[in-house]
Amino acid sequence: MMGRPITLEEGMSILEEGIVKAKMILDGYPSSALFTAEEYMKFYESLYSCVYYMCIQHQSCDRPLHLSQRFTRALEESISSRFIAEVIIDKLCCRASQGIKMSMLLDKASDFHQGDALRPFRPKIGGLAHSSISSSWDAACDFQVLPSLQGKNGASLLKELTSLWANYKSMAKCLGGFFLYLDRPYRTATSLCDVSFRCFRDLVCNTHYPKLQEAAIALINQDRTENPTDRSLLKCISTFFVEMGIGKDTCYYDDYERAILADTSSYYSRLASEWLALYSCVDYIKEAEWCLKKEIQRVSEYLKQSTVEKLMQVLQWQLMGQTASKLIEKQKAENQDLPAYQELLSRYSSMSLVDGTSASPMLQ
Repeated sequence: MMGRPITLEEGMSILEEGIVKAKMILDGYPSSALFTAEEYMKFYESLYSCVYYMCIQHQSCDRPLHLSQRFTRALEESISSRFIAEVIIDKLCCRASQGIKMSMLLDKASDFHQGDALRPFRPKIGGLAHSSISSSWDAACDFQVLPSLQGKNGASLLKELTSLWANYKSMAKCLGGFFLYLDRPYRTATSLCDVSFRCFRDLVCNTHYPKLQEAAIALINQDRTENPTDRSLLKCISTFFVEMGIGKDTCYYDDYERAILADTSSYYSRLASEWLALYSCVDYIKEAEWCLKKEIQRVSEYLKQSTVEKLMQVLQWQLMGQTASKLIEKQKAENQDLPAYQELLSRYSSMSLVDGTSASPMLQ
């Protein structure tokens, strides 16, 4: 490489082998299965050197821009082609059930990224190509297509996202190593890390955020009802929303927090109404105390501390602030001792059950 200038086409061809291998990480192939440590170092040195020499050649002042664009395009292709490939496979299997040979359908899909996007699927599909309609469909039903976010909901959607995000970061790190010379401040305006985050945010998070938020809040409510819930998954989702907001005007976690507070307010408002009809004043306060403690214990495992504090204010307002006048009426009707109520309240809420008491709601 040092003996002669590297043309743009030649350099891109050299880089392509590394790009193709790195993309396979997103499909679940660990980097250790793609390279040994020694092979990776040789591969890394070869591709890094390629980028380096392409950048320093005096006649190639536009090379960093071309290389930066190729890095960005590789990230975008890894996401978009993965989802598109899965849609293609679904349609292939569906059409096979209608009597069309798999080989004919594969021919129609063969131009898609020169078949690169279908590479992970080909070992299984290849066996279907000349099968009868019946055996094609049976095998297709048994074929486990790489999972995507499409068509998933609830916990399965969140699990797939966290897996995809982890694989994507590993892939971006591998790709970034090949293009590392571009990270010098005078080469590109944006760091490779920022580019990789932006691509995932634009192509995945922005598209699926409403469903992700809905699924996460549903899981929080599931946890509230004491159904088995993967709290570590909720922790991962909180971390993901924080990471997606780094360097952006839109803070996904702040939006997520607002949605949680609104849903929590609605949930405990309904619960308070039910309790007022069921319990005496003393029992109501005991239930509220128990509920407050359990909520703190749960959400502290997967939400930021600042969110937990806001959540507690919402609970206190819905369970005690909003219901204060009705609790006073119940206390008077039951002819119970007011100081006993005051002592019970002070144990957890620091609120006074007297006429005119009010609390400041977090949610406006």
